[in-house]
Parts: sequence; C-alpha cells; structure tokens
Amino acid sequence: MTFFLYVPMTVFTNPDDFSKREFWISFFGQVMNLGRYVMGWVVIYYLYHIMKQNQHVKEQKLILENAAKSAELELLKNQLNPHFLFNSLNSIKALVLIDQEKARDGIIKLSELLRFSLNYERVTLIAIQDEMNEVQKYLELEKIRFGDRLELEIQLEEDTMELKIPPAMVLTLAENAIKHGISQVPDGGKVRVVCQKRKGNLRIMVTNPGSLDGKQSLGIGLKNVTKRLQALYGNEASFELVRNAKEEIEARILIPNI
Repeated sequence: MTFFLYVPMTVFTNPDDFSKREFWISFFGQVMNLGRYVMGWVVIYYLYHIMKQNQHVKEQKLILENAAKSAELELLKNQLNPHFLFNSLNSIKALVLIDQEKARDGIIKLSELLRFSLNYERVTLIAIQDEMNEVQKYLELEKIRFGDRLELEIQLEEDTMELKIPPAMVLTLAENAIKHGISQVPDGGKVRVVCQKRKGNLRIMVTNPGSLDGKQSLGIGLKNVTKRLQALYGNEASFELVRNAKEEIEARILIPNI
C-alpha cells in the first residue's frame, strides 16, 4: 500500500523530485523489493497447485492400477479349470456298484469341492486351513481312483492355519502333482503338502514322484500360480518347480512378511 501511495504523494508534495536520480533509484528499489515478495507468493501458489495436481494424478494412477490388478486376478481365477471334479466324478461312478458307502462319502466330498470352486472367485484371499481342507478332500477323492498307488501326507503347522493365501492355489499344485506325477508313474508314490512359517515367511511345498519336462514347467496351471502371486505380492513372492534331494518334483511357493 505504501508503494502505491509513494508516487502520487511525491507528485503533490515534491514534484521536483521526479528529475532527481535518487528518486528513481529509490522508486525502482521499492519496485524490486515489492516484486520479491510478490514473486515469492506466486511461486508458493503455483507450487501448491502443482503438488495438488501431482497428488491427484498419483491417486488416479493408483486407482487404475488397483482396478487393473483386480481385473487381472478375476481373469486368472476364471481361467482355473477344475479337471479334478471330472476325474473325481468318474472315480465315484465306478464305486457306486462296488462300495456304496465309499461312493456316498465321495459324492459328499465332491459336492463340497464343487461349492468351493464356485465360491472362491468371490474372495481374493482365504485362510490356509480352509484351503487345505479342500486339498485334502481332493486328494482323498483321487485316492479312490488310484488306490494303493497314491500315498498322502499333509503337514500344516499350527501358526500357518489362519494365514491368508490366494484361493485354490495349493489345490492347483495338488492337481498338478496328480496329473504330472502319480498318473505318469506306474508304481505311483506319495503326494506331500507342507505349509510352514520360517522367519516371517510362509513356505508351501507340494512334492510328488515324477520328472520335469517342458510341458510341466510351462503348463497353464503353473503359469496361473505365478501370475496370481505377481499380481498380489509383486516381486516379493516366488514360485518355482525343482527336483529335490529325494529325487522328487517339488513345487515351492514363498510369500515373505506374511
């Protein structure tokens, strides 16, 4: 305000000062001094709006990324093809005339598995204990088909039961163990499922007899497992298929900091 009154006051009080060098030096000094404050506020104003705009862009980017991940997860879950339901149905059909009690038990397990396969698409994560209940039902149904050729072992540590994992993931590995392991080995063998927690990391291992080949390592089911882990956990989680020290094929899932 003082600056804007400076020139008019000078005109009325000391008109001769306009011709003096000192007046103009003082005048431009005040202009520059005022400009410094104005420029500071202008910079602050634009920085604030730039930051606000950047925040908005980041929020929109996160929303789009989350939507893309959700869509990808839904697509991956929809790609799961429960072959085990058809295999189990065939096994039960053979039992109907031989052992009605076992057939009845098999039908109950199959119906529960079917219900699970229809419902898991509605959730992103489920408790390991719930997943393992379905895995056990599936393996017991497959035992009807393979009989003594199939041995089962499930090791579920107490502190892993309530941990959350993507639904049907271990079930996919168990199905893979039957399809590429037990069914390909004349004498059969053992399918072992282990869930354990070590140093804050969840480890899931499914082992079966058999050998590694190109088809198994590139199968849709195993690709699906990898993509689902990637979508949920990024590069922190991992999946690999290896031959272990016991000459078995071992599918390993590692989810850190769970």
